[in-house]
Amino acid sequence: MSGEDTHELDLGREAMVGFASNAAMMAFGFAGVVLFARVLGPAGLGAYYLVLAGGRTLSQLSNGVGAAVKKRASEADTDPRAFLGVGLLAHLAVSVAVAVLAVLFGPLIERVVDVPRLAVSVSAIVFSLGLFQICNELYAGIGKPGYASWADTVRSMLTLLLQVAFILLDWGPFGLVVAFAAASFISGVGVWVASGVVPRLPSRETVESTATYARWSVPDNIVSDLYGRADIIIVGIFAGNTAVGFYETAVRLVQPGAFFATSISGPLTVKVSGLSSRNHKIIPDLKNAMSYAGLLAVPIFFGATAMSTEIMQTVFGSEFTGAGSALIGLAVFQILNGYAKPFESVISGSDRIRLQFGVSVVVVVVHLPLAIALGSIYGLEGVIASTVFAEVLRLSAYQLLTRRLFKEFVAPRPVAAQLVSGALMGILVFVVVETIVAIRGWPSLLLLVAVGATVYFTALGMISSHFRVTLNNVLRPVVNYSE
Repeated sequence: MSGEDTHELDLGREAMVGFASNAAMMAFGFAGVVLFARVLGPAGLGAYYLVLAGGRTLSQLSNGVGAAVKKRASEADTDPRAFLGVGLLAHLAVSVAVAVLAVLFGPLIERVVDVPRLAVSVSAIVFSLGLFQICNELYAGIGKPGYASWADTVRSMLTLLLQVAFILLDWGPFGLVVAFAAASFISGVGVWVASGVVPRLPSRETVESTATYARWSVPDNIVSDLYGRADIIIVGIFAGNTAVGFYETAVRLVQPGAFFATSISGPLTVKVSGLSSRNHKIIPDLKNAMSYAGLLAVPIFFGATAMSTEIMQTVFGSEFTGAGSALIGLAVFQILNGYAKPFESVISGSDRIRLQFGVSVVVVVVHLPLAIALGSIYGLEGVIASTVFAEVLRLSAYQLLTRRLFKEFVAPRPVAAQLVSGALMGILVFVVVETIVAIRGWPSLLLLVAVGATVYFTALGMISSHFRVTLNNVLRPVVNYSE
């Protein structure tokens, strides 16, 4: 598939491919976090995530260019070879600039935060991760968003394998950084080969076309990533590496809630790009995406609310008991962020990246001062409260933009059904935990999770006709095949 037919992309198929890859990636990532949390402890794990946050934030310079490459490659009548050439040249310039700045200012930053070999770590992360982002965005842009998601999963799996090796060699947090950089570089080269696109020197017209989009996508990626990564940095400064460890472990537990939203947002961007370049309708695909964005995030929130402390203690050990409140707050964030992702895909895919950048700037301008103020007083919980408020602001802004651009708000009925079903599940699980079953280890925790999931999906099937139709469409091919 190329930009010629991205408007015919099978959104459901690509979303399911992406969902499978996200599930696999989460499984490997979660296993890694559990292992490293127990080996390194909250402080050691926090040091790794702190330097990783800095490197990933700077790599958004390349990632923003990659977003422009994906957008242009997904349009009709385009040559992906030239756009890959633009992306690789821009990434090389970014990598050199970051390396120079890291050497010059690294020692000063190390006086404020305790991170392993800052200059080398950040430079390696930016170069390797940026290369992967450019190549993988191109791969998605030429009509392979599902496979691009799997490429990221392969990168995650390779990262874990290498990190385990370096942990066994007793390299500590720096070994995790080295493994991350090596896996990203290998994966970047691999997806480049898989795309089958040989870069060529771009023409002036190609550079200008990419720059027209990148002048907004680059700052938008930076601002958006700063919004996501700033929490870790602020928590590290005001509450220390242990609190960072609490934050990151809680994030991993609520991460499955993003599966559907993340899986559908990538293909939605590519399809909307193809549709909008042909002046076709977009709203039906947006409504469909919204109907599934919070399918898992909602029950995870209610489950986390019912047994937050028990979950953290059972999964990560007694040292992480204090992360229960962080788990609940981040579960709320995951719901709001999941519903915002389809809007982002529609805005950027329809070549309105400038508007998306505007929303990102407003959210960050509100969030950063508030996070610093609340973090200095309440520590980890204060920063998370600021993040939740900012995400409410983001979702509200996207709804207003959609109303202005497409003449309607988007709030599909399946969303309400998910919230009601999740609330019923949460109440039942809380009552069971408080009166019948005490969580004393993995068996009792997994039993309650299974009971909660059964209650949620049963209630949802009874309440939502949309969910019943979807379930029937998914299961019918399986039943017919078995017969």
